[in-house]
Amino acid sequence: MKNRLILALSLVLCVFSIWSCGTEEGPNLPPETTITKAALQDTARYRIDMAWSGTDPDGRVAFYEIAWHDGMVYSGTYDNLAWQHVEVTESTFTVAADSCTAAGQPCHHSHTFFVRAVDNDGARDRLPASESFDATTIRPRSRIVRPEPGGGFGVTLPTCVTIGWDGTDQDGKVVQYRYGRKKYEDTPWHQPPDFNDKTRWSSWSTAKLDTISLDPTDPEDPWSFYVQAKDNAGAVEEVFDDGRNHIVVFVDDSLDSKPSVRICATQGSCSEIGGPSIECRTTADTAAMHVPINVTAGDRLCFSADQLHPGRYATKVTHIAFLENDPGKPGSWRDATKDENLAYPEGDEIFTVQVGMNYVFVWVKDDYCEFGSTNMAYIIINGISAQ
Repeated sequence: MKNRLILALSLVLCVFSIWSCGTEEGPNLPPETTITKAALQDTARYRIDMAWSGTDPDGRVAFYEIAWHDGMVYSGTYDNLAWQHVEVTESTFTVAADSCTAAGQPCHHSHTFFVRAVDNDGARDRLPASESFDATTIRPRSRIVRPEPGGGFGVTLPTCVTIGWDGTDQDGKVVQYRYGRKKYEDTPWHQPPDFNDKTRWSSWSTAKLDTISLDPTDPEDPWSFYVQAKDNAGAVEEVFDDGRNHIVVFVDDSLDSKPSVRICATQGSCSEIGGPSIECRTTADTAAMHVPINVTAGDRLCFSADQLHPGRYATKVTHIAFLENDPGKPGSWRDATKDENLAYPEGDEIFTVQVGMNYVFVWVKDDYCEFGSTNMAYIIINGISAQ
């Protein structure tokens, strides 16, 4: 009797165990997500401080996923959003505010932020938390700083034109610039080029300076330059003021600058220091360069270059070259900043005066424009036979 009772109790416990305490658990419950903070910054209303949290009724939140949508209303499915894995619960986001209407007015852009928690079993919040808002920003402003307009918004320059600019932004920072150019009288008349015309506008970049070569202009039709700034919210400047971010450039090729140099001859080889000086010739006196200097044939001479000056619109003389009895441009250059390159012939070579006319040319190049400007001086040695 006792054994039967024990058997019956065992069967009851077994049935109860299968019914209520089986090895299979119930379905995993998804987590829930809450946005705890969504505040646009007062000084930059395209930067938003966001914070969020999540709870899981039968486990723990492992991480979060965030996504963005352009606009206040989203009608698609959550799976179509571009979700990004994050393990933080707060962040500050910089969003676009690049929709600009009337010139000079603030720009805006609406956005919706989504966040959903993911639990330790991979279940996602089926109804992500979201926050919609309209970001706004003030357009940036640029100004041309080089060349400085002379009393108005027009300047006269040589064919090599360097344009430099800078910019400010009241509620952020300028991140890119571009400039457009057109003839002042071309269409649109007295207006900047069409903003979509890539042939007249440079590419957007962080550069603040560009140097270009331009053809001479008619006095009645100069070049017109416009500069635009773009800020970190994507807003683009569209107001142009004469003398600030718009100037006109008259190009006069007579202003092109040339470097200058003087070449001198001394007795002895270049390895001998302090030989007697003979004469000098300079680019500043072209008439004197035609006058030969009489020297006894067979004498040794050294030629040196000094008084190297860059042209009016350059900053330094960069290269030098010597040619003997060859008026053509040099095929190679030497560094003009090194003293050992300012004498000819170089090293242990000897220049011996020959009977008749001996020409020694010195070429210099400065850093004007893209490729440098060159100039040449020469000295004529007339070798006289010793009697």
